[in-house]
Amino acid sequence: MIYELWDIQSKNLVGDYRTRDEALRIVRSAFETHGRDAVRRLALSVEDRSGNTSPIADGDALIDLALEGKSIARPAN
Repeated sequence: MIYELWDIQSKNLVGDYRTRDEALRIVRSAFETHGRDAVRRLALSVEDRSGNTSPIADGDALIDLALEGKSIARPAN
């Protein structure tokens, strides 16, 4: 399975990752560096071995998923 991180606004692939945790680390890092508004434009999906893609989360739901159980400083914006 491949986890894909997409920029919803530009419709560009940000990156693909072997694990969900790896993709969520990228989201957390972007959140810490650029804040909530920048990360809201991202979406995470997974592609299975047959080439079928399923959405996992986007926007605020993706941020919440990435920060779940993590104690980091959360920017206000």
